Amino acid sequence: MPNGWDPAAGFPAMAGNVPFLMKDVVLLAVSIDLLKQDVMRVSLSAGRAGDTKSAAGVVTGASAAAANQ
Repeated sequence: MPNGWDPAAGFPAMAGNVPFLMKDVVLLAVSIDLLKQDVMRVSLSAGRAGDTKSAAGVVTGASAAAANQ
């Protein structure tokens, strides 16, 4: 972002459209990070749900085998 700092301010102060553009870059980065976290959470919970279903099938099968004896 060329000419992003205003030398007339006496200290590094952003000028022009730079604060607006930097805000957009930060919001985009945060949105991507939150999306990544949500995808990981959903994939892990889907994996756990699959394990629960298979474990329930084993317990049901064992119960049925015990009932047949």
